[in-house]
Amino acid sequence: MWTDSTVTLHWIQSDANKWTTFISNRVSQIQSLVPRAEWRHVRSADNPADLASRGASGDQLVNDHLWWHGPSWLSEKDKWPDFNSKTTTASDATEELKHLPTITVSLLSNIDPIGQDLLMKCSNYERLNRIAAYIYRFCYNCKTPRRLSGHITMPEYKQGVLFWIRIAQLSVFSDEMKRIKSSKPVATNSVLALS
Repeated sequence: MWTDSTVTLHWIQSDANKWTTFISNRVSQIQSLVPRAEWRHVRSADNPADLASRGASGDQLVNDHLWWHGPSWLSEKDKWPDFNSKTTTASDATEELKHLPTITVSLLSNIDPIGQDLLMKCSNYERLNRIAAYIYRFCYNCKTPRRLSGHITMPEYKQGVLFWIRIAQLSVFSDEMKRIKSSKPVATNSVLALS
């Protein structure tokens, strides 16, 4: 099998599970349909499919040797170009790697009842942020005549993240926050105290 995309070649010759969902699904499908295929690279200049994708007319293709016969070296295996995707740096391929967030979890004992209930029912961090974002959207829609709908936007998602950060801060630093709100200095034994 031949491809002129070094990125695609890199994806196909590696574990499908390490890529984002869309790429992972395509790679898995290719790997299951042609499990023992030997994948090789063809330069764009030698790829007949590129002629049509670059706007060659039907009249031009009728008389084009590359279009009808492929590159001259294709019929002689000993003249096939050498290419090893494992030694090639495919920086574009890494853009599709799964980005797994690193999350530090702490047991928060004195969270308000709504936050505690959500934390107990939802074990997925991203879903938790989306729920909080929808709660913010609901509150916004109750206050204004211009209603928001559809998928959560990035600013709304960030509000959801900030909601959980505030919940954690209130839970862990409640005494410090009370002191700061009443214009008192933070206790000297607090981790927030300046040394």
